[in-house]
Amino acid sequence: MLPFRDFWIPNLPDDLDRLILYISYGDPSLHPSAATMPLWGLEKAFARFPFMSKLTICFPDIPVTLSDALTVSAVCFPEAHAKGILEVTVRDWDMEW
Repeated sequence: MLPFRDFWIPNLPDDLDRLILYISYGDPSLHPSAATMPLWGLEKAFARFPFMSKLTICFPDIPVTLSDALTVSAVCFPEAHAKGILEVTVRDWDMEW
């Protein structure tokens, strides 16, 4: 099975303006880095979406504060964070279906 970056991103429309990723938080004891964060480097694949105005990461739950979750997410998506388009939220995924 191909990873999200290689399978889904190439199939998304070039004029994409909002992307919502539903992911599990992971181990809170790990320091954010390329070796510990599964989404590290994914932001480079978003370069082909010049109109992206919001990148939302939805966690089903988090073992840290929302501020800490945003900090960790900002490490994976520094450009989106710097542009102010990165949003982190906690939502019950079952409510989304």
